[in-house]
This record gives sequence, C-alpha cells and structure tokens, in this order.
Amino acid sequence: MHELTNTDFGMRIADFGFEVGIIVDAGPTLGYGHAVRCLRLAKALESQARVVFYPLSESCEVFLREASPTSEFRNPNSEFDFLPPVVHRSA
Repeated sequence: MHELTNTDFGMRIADFGFEVGIIVDAGPTLGYGHAVRCLRLAKALESQARVVFYPLSESCEVFLREASPTSEFRNPNSEFDFLPPVVHRSA
C-alpha cells in the first residue's frame, strides 16, 4: 500500500504558508545544548515549513545567528501577544 507523502502532489507543506516558531534561550550560564537541539529541529523542518527563531536573550540570538546565518529571527518581546496563553513567556 502506498503511503501519501507531501511530495506526491508536487507541493510542500511550506507552499501553504505554514510557519514554525521556535522560542529558545541559551547563554553562558544556561548552556547551549538546548539551542543546538533547536537548530537541528529547524534544519529538519525547513523543507516543510518556514522556521522562525524567537531568541529570549541577546547571547542566544548571537549564538543562533553565528550557527545559522540564513535563519529568520524575530523579537519575542514584541510578538508574544498573538501566541496562545500556553506558550506565553512569563514576566
């Protein structure tokens, strides 16, 4: 039995405008392991959807930009208003 894939019809999920936001923090005191895992996740998803990073600290953003210069970044502080409450950053 043939299982349908996203390429069976010549379209990708990204063609429908799907976007995945990855909220991440990292730094000298927190470490960078979580950020590295997020980078790997973004790499795996990039053929399926547009991936946007929302780094929570300046050190995290610097790390991500150096590791993935072609990635898209947004300021999480100005864009959390539209996210469901379950993923809001606590003050």
